[in-house]
Amino acid sequence: MTDPYTITTDRPSDSEKTSTPRMALWTVFIICLAANLAANTIGGWGVLVGVVTGLVALACGAGLIVDHRNRRRL
Repeated sequence: MTDPYTITTDRPSDSEKTSTPRMALWTVFIICLAANLAANTIGGWGVLVGVVTGLVALACGAGLIVDHRNRRRL
């Protein structure tokens, strides 16, 4: 019987790490950057769209940084 209180320093294998959220963050990040560029070039209501897509891009960038830091510690 294994001891459930044993502390190990085993790192999770590559198969245990999933890259789906990171891939989704990168995809949304690039789409938002392109939409931000296009919307701010147009002007008018495009500025409002540009602000919204810029904020989403910032959130995705923050999520990617957090994901990188968490993966680096493992």
